Formats: sequence, C-alpha cells, structure tokens
Amino acid sequence: MKDPCAPCGLCCRSYLVPIFGHDLWRISTQRGLPPESFAFIAEQETPDPLGFRLEADGATHGLALLKREPMTPTAPCIFLEEGPNQSRCGIYESRPITCRAYPMSKFGDRVYQRPTTLCPPGSWDEADLAASGWRETLQRLRRYRDIYVEVVARWNAAIERWRPPGMLPPKMFCDYVLAVFGKIAAAEDAIGPDRLSGLTAEWAQVQPRTDEDPEVTVDRSREPVWIAHFREIRELIDGFFPDLEPLPFQSLVVEAVHRNVDQ
Repeated sequence: MKDPCAPCGLCCRSYLVPIFGHDLWRISTQRGLPPESFAFIAEQETPDPLGFRLEADGATHGLALLKREPMTPTAPCIFLEEGPNQSRCGIYESRPITCRAYPMSKFGDRVYQRPTTLCPPGSWDEADLAASGWRETLQRLRRYRDIYVEVVARWNAAIERWRPPGMLPPKMFCDYVLAVFGKIAAAEDAIGPDRLSGLTAEWAQVQPRTDEDPEVTVDRSREPVWIAHFREIRELIDGFFPDLEPLPFQSLVVEAVHRNVDQ
C-alpha cells in the first residue's frame, strides 16, 4: 500500500501543530497522558475564535503539540519516531485531526492538496485526491473545529463575566476541556458510529454573516439533522458554568442555519 509519509516526516518536524478539544481529550484518555505532557499553550499573534483567555483582559491562547527540546522551528514533534529511512507517528491512531487532514483541503466537494505543503513532488496523485477517506477526515475537521469554537466561547464568556484576579493556570482550561469533551464523547458514542458518520458528512463549514442579525428566529423543522445534533451538543456545553446564561451560536453555525432555511 502506498505510504508517502513513511520515509518523510517533514511535516512532523516543520510545523507547530494546533490541537482542538477533541484532540486533547482523545490523546489524554486513549494514551493515559496528562495534557501538560504533550500540549502547550501559545499566545496567539492574531486572535481568532479558537483562542481562549486565562485572564479577562489578557491575550488569547491556542493549544499545540509539544516539540522536543530545544523548541526550534525544525524540532520534531514529541511523538515522532524516527529510524533509518522511516518516520512514524508514535500515537498514530490518536493523532490530531490536523495531522489526519494534512496535506489536503476541500472546496465544495473537491479535495485538493494545498500548494504550500511540504510533501515532495509526486507524493500524491489524482487517485489519492479522489479517495473518500480524505473527504470524511476534512468533514470531521469541520465538525471538531465548530464544536471547539463553542466550547472556547463558553469559557471566555465565563472569564469575562467573573473576571478572576490574576492569570489562571493553563491546567484549569485543560481540565474544563477534558470534562466537556468527556460528555460530548459519551453523547456521540450513544448515537452510534453510523449516525455520527452521516452527521459528519452533512456538516457545513461556512463564513460569518455580516448583513443580518444572527439572532433572527428560524424554523427548526426545516433544519438539517446535523444542526439538531449541534443544538444537543450546545446544551451539554451550556451545562458548564450553569450560572452563565446560554450564549448565541457562534457565527459559523448561525450562517449554516440561515443558509439551510433560505434554500
């Protein structure tokens, strides 16, 4: 079986790999590792919806996989195992969704290799791009990201509401993420892999709206099943910090609701 990654490992030595909440929970639970042993928190240069705060007026931060010391741009990931003409991931079955999706992206139904990736020329061909596994993985990345954005928004709203004195230890955020995604994993296990696969296939990644009020009421009877599932996940997320009122959906999901109702 073709495996262009085995002799390479460039991506494992060249990138700072971002991780979502699903990744943190899966690696920690499947490998029995505390988050601080494989993840670190980096201040974001440009804040985005994945950035969480550790103090109300402070910078936003992101989660990433640790690299081996010294932490240089070309330092390998701590999970990279290297040998003669061989590079392999030491947590392959638990690796982050970003690693699973590399080096591909998707526009509509078309999968393509991103032009800035490090794969040597000829590593992937048209048959690779047509493989259904890439579409499934890229859709799962969309689902993971959208859910994590909601989890982060809940945390940030709590920080803003209660404004703790001083900077909170990163472990508090990681403990929160593990607790939330433990409940999410149990809920998704309960619906079964076939239904979850169908929901993932339908999941939509969209851009924020700027022309309408995101709080407009929509007809839920016309919503796709994946949005109904997302509402159930949001109820789980809202169960954390129960004294904090539920938040509106973040813009990615609001846009999807509008688009499906408008069709």
